[in-house]
Amino acid sequence: MRLFIFNAETIFSAEDISKRTGATPRVVRREMTTLLNSQFIKKKFFYREMGKKIRGKNVSKKVKLQGYIFNIKFPFKKQFENVLMEATPFRGESLVRRLGKSGKMKLIVASGIFIQDADSRLDLLVVGDKLNKVTLDRTVKTLEGEIGRELKYAVFETSDFNYRVSVYDRLVRDVLDYPHQTLLDKMKIGSDD
Repeated sequence: MRLFIFNAETIFSAEDISKRTGATPRVVRREMTTLLNSQFIKKKFFYREMGKKIRGKNVSKKVKLQGYIFNIKFPFKKQFENVLMEATPFRGESLVRRLGKSGKMKLIVASGIFIQDADSRLDLLVVGDKLNKVTLDRTVKTLEGEIGRELKYAVFETSDFNYRVSVYDRLVRDVLDYPHQTLLDKMKIGSDD
């Protein structure tokens, strides 16, 4: 439900849904049937460019696929949106623990989806040293699957972040000067909401 509510204009194939949510194709089929019957979503055909190699050459062709999209005529859209925004499945310590596996974290700031602020430029701001970008990206992808939408996030090494703060970088200021929640602050930036 989160995937469709937070991406209301996007058509997803069953394979897309399985990848984004981490659910098996069997579970996806069952859930899509339930959501179709409740008129929460509807079927829609779309075209996707598919590529393959034929005799050493890359050839692409458009393929017609069946997908699913949120039904904008669903009468309880606003109520579901409010409930799903309020019921973010993460608490601060959980996020810190999960992101902490990616390196020496110095600062983690949550905004956007985590504080029910749709206008925020970022959902997560992460600062640290010796960060493993692959592990961090994997963790964020997992979070995206659980939340049901793509996260907007920025990752900085401590020196880069300090420089950006010193020159009043707009992205950093837009996060720190507006509503946010500081989950971890070993840098003592003193900009808690």
